[in-house]
Amino acid sequence: MKNVKYFIEKRNEIKAQKPFVSVTIIKMTKTSAEIEDFKRYWKGFADKVEINDYNTWLGSKPDLNVGETLHKSQEGKFEYPCIHPWNELVISADGKGGLCCLDYDLTAEVGDVTKQSIEQIWKGKKITEYRRLIMELNYHLIEPCKKCNAYIYQDRTFWAKLWKRIL
Repeated sequence: MKNVKYFIEKRNEIKAQKPFVSVTIIKMTKTSAEIEDFKRYWKGFADKVEINDYNTWLGSKPDLNVGETLHKSQEGKFEYPCIHPWNELVISADGKGGLCCLDYDLTAEVGDVTKQSIEQIWKGKKITEYRRLIMELNYHLIEPCKKCNAYIYQDRTFWAKLWKRIL
């Protein structure tokens, strides 16, 4: 914290606009009592203060969300298409392309950059089929999506709000 404050102070001393500094805390059982203090502390320094919900990494980690978010995480589901397959292409160290950053085991492989270009993967049959299933809200047919709780924070996105208004 001391180093981040020092960095921001030096940036401000030279009247620089960049880099933009954002600080984030994950709201969960271990940090829920610290959230308000965190916001108060960083409000005067950082350009943006974010409070994120706890992600269970496709059900591989215990759900540490609290309050209403815990209930939503355990009982809710995606009611709109997840934005990940349109916003990112994950490439592993061995060149495999994955559908989502949360799928760290790449159970939904979409290509291989040692055999295809990124453009070929991005426009390829595998990712297109996954996107179709997601547009149809058939998450139960995609292994990594079955236990995903990313909807707890994607619900606030423009994409989710737009989709809900259209339907």
